[in-house]
Amino acid sequence: MKVATKSGVKAAVLAAFSVLLLTACEDPRRVSWSSDGSAAAVLAGDGLRIADSEGNIGEAKPGVELVDWFAGGSDRLLAVEYEKVTTWDQVRALESANDLKKVMNTANTMLAAARQNKGDWKSFEKVVGDLSFNREAVIYLRENKDKEMAATGENWNAVKTTVDVGGHRFCTYDVAEKSLSNRKEIFRTLRDVKEVRISPTGSAFLLVTRPESSFDTAYTLSLVTMDGTSSVVSTACSTFPDWSADGNEFYYIDADLPTLIPDADLKQTSLIGSLTAAKYEVNEGVVQISEKRKFASVYFNKNSRVRRLADQSLVFSSAPVELPGTGPQIVRRPTLFQFRPGKSAMVSRMIPVDEPEVGGDLMEFFEFNPSGNLVSIPSTKEGTTVYDVQTGSSRRVDGGGFHWSKRLTFIPTWRGESELCLGMKPEKASAESELNEITLWNSSDEHIRPISEKWPASARKKFLDPN
Repeated sequence: MKVATKSGVKAAVLAAFSVLLLTACEDPRRVSWSSDGSAAAVLAGDGLRIADSEGNIGEAKPGVELVDWFAGGSDRLLAVEYEKVTTWDQVRALESANDLKKVMNTANTMLAAARQNKGDWKSFEKVVGDLSFNREAVIYLRENKDKEMAATGENWNAVKTTVDVGGHRFCTYDVAEKSLSNRKEIFRTLRDVKEVRISPTGSAFLLVTRPESSFDTAYTLSLVTMDGTSSVVSTACSTFPDWSADGNEFYYIDADLPTLIPDADLKQTSLIGSLTAAKYEVNEGVVQISEKRKFASVYFNKNSRVRRLADQSLVFSSAPVELPGTGPQIVRRPTLFQFRPGKSAMVSRMIPVDEPEVGGDLMEFFEFNPSGNLVSIPSTKEGTTVYDVQTGSSRRVDGGGFHWSKRLTFIPTWRGESELCLGMKPEKASAESELNEITLWNSSDEHIRPISEKWPASARKKFLDPN
């Protein structure tokens, strides 16, 4: 975030308190189809809209960042709603009692550091830069200790006007006729939300959030029940976990070592971790992780994902690294691997090593159709590839008056067995245009039909039309 500041204010100081807002570039999962394929939840330019398979959309609900459908149809979903937090009363309303104590500890440390350094904000940054809850602490200080902080140096005025915090409320809605009703708030947090994944039974969801520290290679995984009870599962995992078919177990990639591998060429810094399974139970209102099992070691980054297929096997993205090795030997792009819990102790490569054209720089955003025989793999260089895991054949989605665009409008997602939903650029658009449409590509005849052409400008803006 660019901020106009007085001379002498270090950009690094302000960076410690920058607002971390969710954008389409950071999280392109903006179109989610219900399990029966009859409705899509679209995070349009003006808010959440419900669309049918023909592209007819309902009214916009502003302020929604992320959604997930409950299993079994299109009549209920979970929405993550964003609100800007600017006051200490808002922080107290959204933060847990335990975390409020941590906020106060950070605020007291920041005040003591400001007094001690007497305007030397370079030294101040060394003390406070990696403190947890520092944004919330700034809100407390500017409301309750403003004069004392201002007395320690003029840079405080620049910092206190820069900081904003985002609150997130998790609400369920009933869905009917492209409209939302019966809002019920079940959970809230001030952490930056990256992913939600509802269990097949609808009794709980997995929540992935950005960690409080500035270390942004891995995220925090929590399990939240539908009555709002939560428990932290991992403080260093990747973004996309998944559930077993019965909802009693879930799968995620967890960091084993905090050691960074410096020669990786995967766009994000990578970690060594494990494909992990965990079970949970709720006893007297307390969520307990009753069992954890590690299946396989993986080389992952924060966007790596796990998906459970219809045959109960697990597919995950990882780089096929062999150690020991020198830098050139361990530089690998991710590919897909498969593991069958309870059936085999071996991990198999899903895409053969002699298929270099399958994959690309967005391999982590793969998605399977419901039966698990087709997988879509987007790329900024090759468009979207659809790979048939049974025949080993691959196709690039293209044609019908549309072609792939280098701008990933959203992660391609499947509507039922045969239709892939993705953003594509009309051939009639100029070469310089970034205009996209939401389209449905049929894997049987490769026909493409657009479903967003009649959307209002407010829905398209900053989504399909980036300007």
